[in-house]
Amino acid sequence: MKLHKLFQSNMVLQQGKETKIYGTGKPNEKIEIIFQNKTYKTAVNKKGFWLIKFAKLKVSKSNNSLIVKSTSNQITLHNILIGDIWLAGGQSNMQLTMERTKYMFPDEVEKANNPNIRIFTIPENYNFQTEQNDFDNNLQKNVKWLDIQPQTIKQISAVSYFFAKELNCKFNIPIGIIVCAIGGTPIAAWLPKKAILDMPALKKEAEHYKNPDAIKTIIKSESAAELEYYHQLNSSDKGLKQTWYKLTYNDSKWHKRNLTQPFNKSLAKTGSIWFRKTIIIPQKLQNKEAYLFLGTIIDEDYVYFNGKLIGTTSYRYPPRNYKIRFSKTGKCVITIRLINHYGLAEFTPGKPYFLSTDNQAFCLDGKWKYKRGTILPPKPKQTFLTYMATSLYNGMFSPLANFNIKGIIFYQGESDAISPNNYYKKFTRLIYSWREKLNKTAQQLPFIYVQLPYQIYTYNENWNSIRDQQTKALEIENTGMILSQDIGEYNDLHPQNKYLIAYRLSRLARKLAYNETIQLTPFEYSNTFKAEN
Repeated sequence: MKLHKLFQSNMVLQQGKETKIYGTGKPNEKIEIIFQNKTYKTAVNKKGFWLIKFAKLKVSKSNNSLIVKSTSNQITLHNILIGDIWLAGGQSNMQLTMERTKYMFPDEVEKANNPNIRIFTIPENYNFQTEQNDFDNNLQKNVKWLDIQPQTIKQISAVSYFFAKELNCKFNIPIGIIVCAIGGTPIAAWLPKKAILDMPALKKEAEHYKNPDAIKTIIKSESAAELEYYHQLNSSDKGLKQTWYKLTYNDSKWHKRNLTQPFNKSLAKTGSIWFRKTIIIPQKLQNKEAYLFLGTIIDEDYVYFNGKLIGTTSYRYPPRNYKIRFSKTGKCVITIRLINHYGLAEFTPGKPYFLSTDNQAFCLDGKWKYKRGTILPPKPKQTFLTYMATSLYNGMFSPLANFNIKGIIFYQGESDAISPNNYYKKFTRLIYSWREKLNKTAQQLPFIYVQLPYQIYTYNENWNSIRDQQTKALEIENTGMILSQDIGEYNDLHPQNKYLIAYRLSRLARKLAYNETIQLTPFEYSNTFKAEN
C-alpha cells in the first residue's frame, strides 16, 4: 500500500471541504485510516486505487497524526495542520526563490520562523504519453512539505511565501502552498491534450514528443553537441592555457573598458572574453569574509579571486553573488571569464558591481582590463522538453487531481510574448481545464493572476499584447488580476519585489476566496461586474 506523494508529514489539509486521502495498493487490499480519533475504512479497487473521504475538517494548528494501515504495511504521518491550501502556478517569476530576493528582504530570510506556513514544491517533470496520477518516484525522494525556518526558506518560492504570510497573518489559520511552476515555460506546456486539438501546430508538437525514441534521439544528439562545444571552447581558450586568472599574470598590455559599456560587434562575437581588475585590500581585512556582487551577466561566467575559482553561473538571469575570504591583503586581482554563447554578451547596466565586507565596500565600476580568449560558433541550441505542449500538465499538474484546495494564484506569460497570438484562447482554456481537473464542479474556484509588468527590456510590443489578453480573461467568473507595471525592472526579467506582488494577490484572495468586503485599488481587478462596451 502506498499513499499519494502529496500526503506526507508536515502537510496541510484543506479545511471546510470534503477531504480525500488516497493512494494505490493491491486489488481488494483492506485500507484503514485513523485521524482525529476517527476510523475510516475502504478497499483497493480493481485498478489498484483507493480513496477515503473525510467529513469537512475544521481549522487546526495542532500537530495532528494520520495513520494508514493495510494488510501489508502501515504508514504514519506526523505534524499535520488543517487550514487553507493554494496552488501557485506559472513560470520563473512564480518559481523564483527567497534565495534570489534575500538582499531585498534580509530579515525575512535571517529571522524566518512560522510553523503555520507549509510549502510543497512539485519537482520538474515532463510527460507526453499520459496524464500522471502521481509524481515519479525518482523525482520525489527529497521533496517534502517545508515549514518556514532559516534552513528552508531560501529554497521556497518568494511569491508563495509572502502570499501565505499575508493570509496567515490576516486569518490566523495554517496556510499551505503547492508550487507548480517551471522557468521559461510557455502556457501550452500547462495545457491538456484536449485543449489544443484545434491548434494544429501545438497538436503536432505534442504528438511528435509522444514518441520516446524521438526524445532519446534529441537528448543523445544535443548532449553530444554540447560536450563537443565545451571541449572546443576550453581547448582553444588562450586564457586557460596561459592562466590569465593567476595573480602574477602580467596584463599590462590588455585593453581597457568600463564593465557595463555595451559590447561592440567585435567584442560581441561568440566565445570567451576575459576581464581583470586589481584592487588593494587593507591589512585590517586579513582573513575577513567578503561577498563579490557582479550584477547579472550574459551568458556564462567563471570568477576567480587571486587565481582561485570562487564561483560560476551557467546562464544569464541569476544575480552573481560569490563568497570569498581575504587570505591575502594588499594587491588582489578579480578575474572574470565571460562565455558569450549567442552574441548578446553584456554586464547588465544598473546592477550592483562591488565587493563588500561587514565594514567596507569596494566599488567595481569603472575601467577593467580585457582580452579575447577564443572565438567560436554559437553554442548549439537546446530543446527544452518542459516547454513543449502538454508536457507539464501531464507530468506536474495532473497528479493534483482529487486534492482539494482553496484557490489558484498564477504568474506566467513572459515566454509567450515571443509569439503572443492566441494567448487569450490558451489562457482561458488553462483556467477552465485546471479547475476541471482539480474538481469536476470547481468552476467557481478562485483564479488570481499577475498581469505582466511594463518596465521590461525586450518584446515591448508583444508584452502589450499579452497584457491586453490577460485583461480580457477577466470575463471568466471568479477570476482576478493584479497589475505590476510599477514593480517591473527595466534591466531584469525577474523583478525582485515579490512581496508587493504577493500582497496584491492576497487582497484579491480575501475578496474572491474569503468573501471579505474590500475596496480594490487601481492595481487590483476582479470580474465582480463589467462596464458596458
